[in-house]
Amino acid sequence: MNNLVKHLAVEKLREALECHDWHYERSDDSSVYRRGRDESDNIRNLMNTIGDSDKAISMYNKYCPWIESKDVVTPISENRDAPTLEEKCISFLEERNYYISKQKS
Repeated sequence: MNNLVKHLAVEKLREALECHDWHYERSDDSSVYRRGRDESDNIRNLMNTIGDSDKAISMYNKYCPWIESKDVVTPISENRDAPTLEEKCISFLEERNYYISKQKS
């Protein structure tokens, strides 16, 4: 990937994470929910665009309010069975949804 494209994706991800409504799923307003869902999809796509999963996950952890270990990133193993960036992103989003549902109850 071109370094300029990657740099722009990193900057867009940083901006998207800073501006993201992390609690959109709690809204009663459907337009707020849709906007938050679209932002979440955009974040996932930007994380995939970056291609450096450690960098993308580290950035996500930094801004996500329910990730306690802001500086911890599990390194990708050299194993071919290591999860792909997309799988890691999905895992983080599922974890986020778990924490949201836990907070609601």
